[in-house]
Amino acid sequence: MGFPKSRLIVEGETLLRRQLRLLLEAGASEILVSVNPEFPESTPGDFPARVVPDRIRDSGPLAGMEALLRASKAPWVLIVAVDLPRLTIGFFQELLHQRTPTTGVVPVLGGRLEPLCAVYPREAADLATKFLEERRLEATALASIGIQEGWLRPWTVPESAREQLTNWNNPWDLQQGGQTQS
Repeated sequence: MGFPKSRLIVEGETLLRRQLRLLLEAGASEILVSVNPEFPESTPGDFPARVVPDRIRDSGPLAGMEALLRASKAPWVLIVAVDLPRLTIGFFQELLHQRTPTTGVVPVLGGRLEPLCAVYPREAADLATKFLEERRLEATALASIGIQEGWLRPWTVPESAREQLTNWNNPWDLQQGGQTQS
């Protein structure tokens, strides 16, 4: 994008503010925001969120996941990418409903795992750290191993909810309703 995606505006609010609001409205007991230390980000002052810098630089989303899993006090951590502008509280609730007492859940959309909107056990931090140390930076690989080992289960997203996992990765994605913040 050329700037932090968290600053994109959808329906009058930044993506970061939107995700924080949805998480609060969905009843999150702890809200952590992963940030790349090279591009520090602050959270809007009216949200009870704690900023957690990535421990390992230049390691993409997996570094943020690892930092959040390490920083959380909760046994289960809902990881949500900031660039998912179509998420709703209902989607969060359904995702959380798919979790069992012993397994987290990762959505499957079109046969592909969606590891950046999933519920992980806090203990997945150890495997994420190992991946980072080995420079295996694929969040999908972490989710795949979680499924193989049984601490994560796949959930096929219903056709009616597919748009919930729309993400903005490129400037042309903004043509679907985003604006940049000045």
